[in-house]
Amino acid sequence: MAKTVKIQRVEGERLLPRDAVEFFKQHPEEWEKLKFGEVIEVPEEIVPNLKAVVIVEKTKKKETDTDLGGDLK
Repeated sequence: MAKTVKIQRVEGERLLPRDAVEFFKQHPEEWEKLKFGEVIEVPEEIVPNLKAVVIVEKTKKKETDTDLGGDLK
C-alpha cells in the first residue's frame, strides 16, 4: 500500500506548502471536498517532500479588535 500524506484545512492565514499548492492546482475537486477541520490523505508521491501538511485557508478578519478596549494603529 502506498504511503499517504495527511492534509488538513483549518481557518486562519494561508500556509500552503508549495507541493500542496501544486496538488490542489491539479486536483481542484479535492480542495472543494475538503471541509474545514477535515483531514484527507493523498499519495505521498504527489507531495514527496512532506510527511504531514496543514492547509490553512485565509479567512476574513473577525471583528474582535474592538474587544481590546483601544484603537489599534
